[in-house]
Amino acid sequence: MPRELLARDELLVKVVAALEEGVEPTRRVIRAQRTATLELLQRHARTKAEAARRGQLARLLAVDLVIAHAEADAAWLDRCEARVVAAAGAAGAEGPR
Repeated sequence: MPRELLARDELLVKVVAALEEGVEPTRRVIRAQRTATLELLQRHARTKAEAARRGQLARLLAVDLVIAHAEADAAWLDRCEARVVAAAGAAGAEGPR
């Protein structure tokens, strides 16, 4: 399995494992992962600018791919948080079981 896919699988495992602890722990995991992802995007944006300035096409293409994956991860984390919040609201609306 490619390393990039393994990393995303680890992200899924972290979020799913946090669900066992409840809504707020899950949201904390999602927020921490989102923060790390946004920091990664900032670092790669600087790398991309440097590669563009130096005319390093191969490096530029590689960084574009990493950025696209990180942007997808950030969007997925946003969807996860929205689903967790919605599910918690729906469970609360149904009352205790």
